[in-house]
Amino acid sequence: MNLNIKSCIVICAFLTAWLWPAAMQAQRITKIEAEAVDGKIRVTCELQTNTYQNLILSCSDNDGQSFFLCQTVTGDVVNQLSGPKELIWDCAKDGIIMGNFIFRVTCAHSARPPVQTDRKTEPKKTEPQKTENAAARQSARDSVRRAARPDPGAAAKTGGGFFLMPGVSAGAVMSYSLMAGYAGTWGGYAKVKSSFASKGESVAGGSNDLYFDGNYVKTGRFSASAGLVKSLSNTCFLYAGIGYGSRWVQWKSMTGQPVEIEDYSFSGIDPEVGILLKIRRFTISGGGNCLSGKRSVFEANIAIGFIF
Repeated sequence: MNLNIKSCIVICAFLTAWLWPAAMQAQRITKIEAEAVDGKIRVTCELQTNTYQNLILSCSDNDGQSFFLCQTVTGDVVNQLSGPKELIWDCAKDGIIMGNFIFRVTCAHSARPPVQTDRKTEPKKTEPQKTENAAARQSARDSVRRAARPDPGAAAKTGGGFFLMPGVSAGAVMSYSLMAGYAGTWGGYAKVKSSFASKGESVAGGSNDLYFDGNYVKTGRFSASAGLVKSLSNTCFLYAGIGYGSRWVQWKSMTGQPVEIEDYSFSGIDPEVGILLKIRRFTISGGGNCLSGKRSVFEANIAIGFIF
């Protein structure tokens, strides 16, 4: 019985010696709040720790499903102890203009606490010393970023998602489009465009063949295209593609017979290029395309939709 008691005492002492350092080094971050100030994001929090910590700021633009590391961060970053903290994120320098973000602050243990000096004997700082201290702080911040574990959701930095966008095209013929695809680091799309005009039964003819009723002009447009999407920043994407389209013009003869005018009716390739802008859950696009066949017709496109 005495042997068992002694064994229990030894085991308890071993577990205490093993778990005590981890308990002493525990840290906790609470009261995280963020606000926009002069084009930057100010994040405040409360740190509780027993050791020096380097603070790491991350954010999410997809409701916390994944987070990416904020790069240009100043404030209470390196060698921090318990107390209120303030982090300033210069999001514009990281290529982010707007968005709806959730922020997360984590810790990385600081292996080199700041050197404590006696203020009475501390020498007066000179300009070279200030420059040297600034370089040391920058080096420490770089070390924190390199040491930070890569986030599995780093692809969220591109603000990727599936989008669906109805639009309109203005040119020789007014037409309407529906564009769907995925916008990420790389993505793709498909698009269909139509004027929803029906030419019915008609005969073919030339603009100089007959006398026509000048009050009757009917036009139609259709095309289908697909292409690639490439991110330029977290909220801006470039799209480019190619398709096949057609355009027709119909007049009516003096006898009332619809005639498809061959001079202005043709089919051909239909390349296009444009920009997608993501504003929270909305997406706006603008661009142009050129239907090339017997003739070339340029059209301007604009659309607005949702990104999921």
